[in-house]
Amino acid sequence: QLAFGAVFRSGTKLSLDGGANFTAPEAFSAKIPDQAARSAIALPAQLSLGGKYVRGAYTLLADVDWTRWSTNRQLVVDFEEMSTPDVVQDQQWRNTLSVRAGGESRRGRLTLRHGTYVEQSPAPVDKLAPSSPDANRLGLVAGASWTINRALRVDGFVEQMFLLRRDAENAEALEASYGGRATLAGIGLA
Repeated sequence: QLAFGAVFRSGTKLSLDGGANFTAPEAFSAKIPDQAARSAIALPAQLSLGGKYVRGAYTLLADVDWTRWSTNRQLVVDFEEMSTPDVVQDQQWRNTLSVRAGGESRRGRLTLRHGTYVEQSPAPVDKLAPSSPDANRLGLVAGASWTINRALRVDGFVEQMFLLRRDAENAEALEASYGGRATLAGIGLA
């Protein structure tokens, strides 16, 4: 049994309005008083294509996501007071692809799951900053479910995420290297 699907999510722009509260030495406090600030962020359009193959008790799943991060050319924070310079962060993000694949095997009340994924960072190395997506990601996931009865199921998972090392080449930011790993785990009742 084979199935395919596709979904498109259009991009949208969110307006952000709020307060900017500064703590500064007295000599600088007149230049950066607490004040209103506004910004906007573009959430990108996304196209996802996926497939599913079922053979007996085993199901194989895969999908590819294209995300139009290139809509984020720059981030601007507009401060209300003219004495406070606006922040303009050049981003020049690029579009990305993410690939995910996994499987599921059912045996009576037990379901076992496994998967992997690769996600690209939209930020080019010359624009890396603490406020931007940092690293390409590689992940491995395993999980299981145990059905207790028709109304109750226990689910658990563990994920190992690797943030592949990238060195910033941005002359306007601090010299930095981004990377690492994270282990996530969870358990729940459904």
